[in-house]
Amino acid sequence: MLKLLVLGLDGATFRVLDPLCEDGKLPNISKLIKGGVRGPLESTFPPHTSPAWATMATGKNPGKTGVFDSILRTDEDSYNTMIVNSSYLRKAGTYWDYLSNTGITISVVNYPFLFPPYSINGSMVSGFGSDPRSNITYPTELKYMLIRECGEYYTSLPQKGPQYIGKPQVVVDDCLRLVELNKKSLQLFLNKDTEALVFVISAGDFAQHFLWKYLDNTHPYYNEEESRKFLPEFISIWQKIDEVVGLAAEKVDGGTNVILVSDHGFGPDRCTFYTDTWLEKKGYLLRKKGVTSANNVIRPLVGLLKKSRALYSSVVSLKIGSKIKKRSITTDMERSIAFSPANACAMAGKICINEKALISQGEQRTVEVVQQEIIDKLQDTCTSLGLHLDIYTRNDLYSGPYVNLAPDIVFAINDFECSIRETYSQDIFQDYPYIPDRTGTHKTHGILIASGKDFKTGISIKNAKIQDIAPTILHMFGLPIPSDIDGKVLTEIFKSGSDPDKRKVQYEETGFEKRRIKDKISKLKASGKL
Repeated sequence: MLKLLVLGLDGATFRVLDPLCEDGKLPNISKLIKGGVRGPLESTFPPHTSPAWATMATGKNPGKTGVFDSILRTDEDSYNTMIVNSSYLRKAGTYWDYLSNTGITISVVNYPFLFPPYSINGSMVSGFGSDPRSNITYPTELKYMLIRECGEYYTSLPQKGPQYIGKPQVVVDDCLRLVELNKKSLQLFLNKDTEALVFVISAGDFAQHFLWKYLDNTHPYYNEEESRKFLPEFISIWQKIDEVVGLAAEKVDGGTNVILVSDHGFGPDRCTFYTDTWLEKKGYLLRKKGVTSANNVIRPLVGLLKKSRALYSSVVSLKIGSKIKKRSITTDMERSIAFSPANACAMAGKICINEKALISQGEQRTVEVVQQEIIDKLQDTCTSLGLHLDIYTRNDLYSGPYVNLAPDIVFAINDFECSIRETYSQDIFQDYPYIPDRTGTHKTHGILIASGKDFKTGISIKNAKIQDIAPTILHMFGLPIPSDIDGKVLTEIFKSGSDPDKRKVQYEETGFEKRRIKDKISKLKASGKL
């Protein structure tokens, strides 16, 4: 019997869901809310897809998973990078691995960056961040079954696809097709003999990135005529997602506990800040001689063209399709004291301080001194521009063995409503979005909705965090909580007298520290230092 269904709605926010529920547009989500528990779910900082889903899976902050972005540093001694993959989650320990190891059957489907898939006591399908042409399932034959039963199979849409620039109807049509595919595949997994099912739907996130301006009349690119056409289309995507949620709602009546979660919330992307341009103007970053950025050609046109939608879209398409020199080529990495690392997370700024450059140039300043200088100067800049700055050092935000792989400084402007780009531009700030067709961005608070036989009814909770999901699920299955988990069990959501309510939360010591030391020794041996 299916005991637990975790349905991940990527990017879901009560900011969108509540008005639609009140208008009767989302009957199934409304049913789960009224019959269960609801509350905001605080994401990671920044609320980026990869660290958020990793923290949800493990109950651990990015300093313990090593996942700070989709693009990660490989080691402390260089700025070489790689794309996050399932090995990070496995090493940190996911709740489904704990369930699987105790003999509980579980299926994990469409989970972001869970690639490549691996063996568990059940089945696994890789989600966003995987190549659908590759093997994305465990067992391997599951992929062919999905294609046979659904007609085709893919888990997400290309976030930076040039085919969507200036074509909102294509966005809508592709989102609707993806959710229909989700509906067919979820039904297949609900028919499988499994005790727990984790299933992620990514279309909501995608739609909100591209279509936010049609539902927000305060957005710089809001157009009333366009909104009359595409706001109903946007709503139809969430209505289609609600149909999928309906399959989950049916399971509640059969005794299954259902948890709806999102990795982060959503809101408007209103303006743009260029970190490397700012660092260059402040003397911390140097470009290689004779190298200019394509942005210096394209970005000056933006201010002139932003009122011309067709022409603007053409320029943006050109930029996306062109081979712009990468920062590692344009930036003088040996002489630059600070720079933005490779960054897929445009809603937050990240700065690395290059200690090697400080040493080679005979600087008397330490990393900590430069770090504080940058924080103070960036605060002054934002104040002068009328911008609100939230800025932290990595030690402010993270704890664990991988903290030194994080950027030295992480910051957000205007509560994530200002995109922060590492590319070069003539100006450090522009009062419009970087790409006019991507007008929505991530916000800190996602959603938590829990409905079923073990949950309270009709209540709201506060202060739930994304790292609380993993320990709460482990507790529901009667398993002890690993001592290195940062989250807590959300005991307040359980109905009085239910099994999770009667069961005392238990903890167990883990071998995490032992594994970390073992990994360190292996690296030292491989480098010849031991």
